[in-house]
Amino acid sequence: MLHGERVTLRPLREVDRVALEAILDEPAVARWWRRGEWERVVVPGAITYAIEEARRLLGMIQFEEHLDPDYRRAAVDIFLSSAAQGRGLGRDAIRTLVRYLFDVRGHHRVTMDPAVDNERAVHCYQSVGFRGVGVMRQYERIADGTYRDALLMELVNDGQGADAVADTLECRVRRFFEAYAARFAAALADTPRIDAQATAAAFADSFVLADHAGAVCGRNDNAFLEQIPVGFQFYRRLGIRTMCIVLLRVTPLDERHALAQVLWRAHYERAESNAGTIEFPVAYVLQELGAGLRILLAMTGDEQRAYRERGLI
Repeated sequence: MLHGERVTLRPLREVDRVALEAILDEPAVARWWRRGEWERVVVPGAITYAIEEARRLLGMIQFEEHLDPDYRRAAVDIFLSSAAQGRGLGRDAIRTLVRYLFDVRGHHRVTMDPAVDNERAVHCYQSVGFRGVGVMRQYERIADGTYRDALLMELVNDGQGADAVADTLECRVRRFFEAYAARFAAALADTPRIDAQATAAAFADSFVLADHAGAVCGRNDNAFLEQIPVGFQFYRRLGIRTMCIVLLRVTPLDERHALAQVLWRAHYERAESNAGTIEFPVAYVLQELGAGLRILLAMTGDEQRAYRERGLI
């Protein structure tokens, strides 16, 4: 049994099959794992763990080892229930397993191969420290008999262990936005939980907000703190139910600064005849000092126009 920060990885049991097959049948999971695909869960030669949080079964993670001493490596695969996605639990499970593969099993290289279009998975793996190596064309046959491309990703141990490998500026920026998105999701939930202090702490003492109309300088003071719940309430009045990151590109600028290009996706519901999604890009410049990463600059397009075009305002 392996223990992460929030999840526990335990050996798979036959009694887990019904629950895991139900997870495989969820549309958000079945898009990437064929429904009822139990043979991939119990593939011969793989070592498979159930992923649990507080003894609740959330999904599965497994690895296969290639033990030829000249080409030694491990390959990892994972799926999580829809309810468990977007909460950092997949990242915790992967880091826990990678640490075990590096520090206990003695591997120096671990690979994963998500579908190229599975942006959420790619983003998650990048936040752990995996890097894209290249696209494997027509790699996987899917339910309709056609083939789709996959992205070969690798994490190489430099001898310092999994934590050091994953602790680059880019990885810290990815974890920053994972936490930022989680706070956004909590604030838009049916029972909203607004952490204004943590949201304010994501911004520098002085920052710039820019859009199509110009730019303003803001101060991270009590007035800004008081406006944070008001901003979340605005989104809720528009009917926005979720706000998630579908794409994140990180470009380190120097040792303390990074550019993050984020594609946000908002799902809104006003009535049966008025529901859908809006995607909008935001570019951020972040600075890392003693207090950690903080936003210096956020640049967005005409977000209000997108809401007007859909009749939300």
